[in-house]
Amino acid sequence: MKRLAPIFDVAICVALFWVVRKFLSVPDTPFIEWQAQNFGRSIVTSSIVFFVVPSLWLILRRVPADEARLSAYGAAHDLKVAGRMVSIMILATLLFPIIEVLGTSQVDWLGAGILTIGFGTAGLFAFRLAARIKPARDVSKTIRPFSSTSLALLIGMGAIFLLHDFSAIASRVLVMVLFVGFLEEYFFRGILQSRLNACFGRPWSVWGVQFGAGLVITAVLFGLFHPLSSSAPFPWPWAVWTGATGIVFGLVREKTGSVLASAQVHGGILIPAALFVPA
Repeated sequence: MKRLAPIFDVAICVALFWVVRKFLSVPDTPFIEWQAQNFGRSIVTSSIVFFVVPSLWLILRRVPADEARLSAYGAAHDLKVAGRMVSIMILATLLFPIIEVLGTSQVDWLGAGILTIGFGTAGLFAFRLAARIKPARDVSKTIRPFSSTSLALLIGMGAIFLLHDFSAIASRVLVMVLFVGFLEEYFFRGILQSRLNACFGRPWSVWGVQFGAGLVITAVLFGLFHPLSSSAPFPWPWAVWTGATGIVFGLVREKTGSVLASAQVHGGILIPAALFVPA
């Protein structure tokens, strides 16, 4: 039974995510309208479902805080890994205007197939290079995930509130990096993948980085999250290429032992969308 406890935690966290998200995402409510008016996006809702609810569950279950580690080898190492990854993977974002010219999109099978090949190839190539980066030291005391994340989100909300009417682009960049990239990595790679690793272990290796079934399962959940949370009719192809990127993010999390680098990679490749795609 103790071995199955992590799977139970994952199931509860996923169930709570969808229930609370559905409750808080009812359109045309004062809560949603207040967020749209002040932030341009439902960042408070995202903070609650991706961070507050699952974190409270882990605290209630007395799961060690380092399950969702924010840094294992220091921020400098994570930044170096993320920088190398983003410098290559960001090239794959050029595929979005290409598939648009071809008359397809990320939610069509053709467009999703092109994005899967592009992001998958770029991501694995970038990871192979990043896997060679050695940590300078092993940091035994990690950043406190709950308190540090809470502070970062509060500061981020304040910054977006101030930037929303002053600079829409700067506001969107911060939303993409902190309230999309970071929060999704905290939930999927920080909590779900970590708990699944506690059950299945990390018996496999690629380019010297250990991983296990938890990475694959989390990538599948991450892929399914996108079409299931979309209002578009049957956008299932979206799950394919986002699942492929989820595998890359998961490998980065295993390489660095934390979610900080995978969050930087995730947020970094979203910046072009924040800069060039209208809100």
